[in-house]
Amino acid sequence: MEIAFRANEPWDALFVFHFFSSSTHQDLEEKLQRLVSREYRVGLSFDAPIAAGKKGSDTQILGRFLERKQCANLLSRWNEPEGEIDWICYSPNYGIATVNDGQLDWWALICFQCANAGVGGPHALQESAVPNRTLPEGPAFQNLLLDLLPERDFPIRS
Repeated sequence: MEIAFRANEPWDALFVFHFFSSSTHQDLEEKLQRLVSREYRVGLSFDAPIAAGKKGSDTQILGRFLERKQCANLLSRWNEPEGEIDWICYSPNYGIATVNDGQLDWWALICFQCANAGVGGPHALQESAVPNRTLPEGPAFQNLLLDLLPERDFPIRS
């Protein structure tokens, strides 16, 4: 399935996650890559929650891997046409990422407060200097993502 704002390239799994981070987005991306690489080395588990960062650390991540067949509804909602980006508070707390051969190759860091996402990675289609997109209207995408995620044990930014 094609993913909006991602090059139409193969991918093995989708990683969906909550995160809390007081560090830069580049630091977060590096920590995500280390987490994905660690799990890939031991074999991806599509049933168990995957975590990184201890309570009180500057970055905590909790998520799970999804097989392609588990992603259709979520990606269908993500692919819905987006409107204009008027204002971005951009304090993301959630994300989706594609994994291919143990490497993150695309990710979207999602902020439901301002209904925007920042897209990055080597397979990201960057249509501007700051590749952002608005989220589909209504709560359906948010509900689908949250239903797929394990219950988080850390706060989100407000």
